Amino acid sequence: MNFTRYRRPSAFLLLAVTVVLGAAAVAGLGSGGEGALVLLIELREYVPLLGWLALVAMTGAVLLGLKESLLRSPVVTTLLVVGVPMLLIGGFVSAAFGDDEEVETEAAAPGRGDRRFVVTLGGYAPTSKRPSDRRDACPRM
Repeated sequence: MNFTRYRRPSAFLLLAVTVVLGAAAVAGLGSGGEGALVLLIELREYVPLLGWLALVAMTGAVLLGLKESLLRSPVVTTLLVVGVPMLLIGGFVSAAFGDDEEVETEAAAPGRGDRRFVVTLGGYAPTSKRPSDRRDACPRM
């Protein structure tokens, strides 16, 4: 079977996946604070994984899209030589200096059976698992 006719559409699909993963990582990093969507807060925890997946998708797009080009090897080498150390350093910084959210108290919300009250140290905890809900901040005392 000849799969060469699928090379360009596959490369374009991988490039689109790279853009979507990058946009999800940026949206996750940009979210936070009072009133943020639960879905975006959850994405914040997976930014290093999204970065690795985007790097793999971009490398695959270059390998599939630039079949007989002289730019194929330099572009892939640059992606891997720059991308891998940056993701390793970013993962280390995220792990070392990231927010530690420890749940101090958790109880049912007064008067609302569908919600719960969560007190955390050093951050926020979502009170709902629905992605369209927003998170409210509690004032510090």
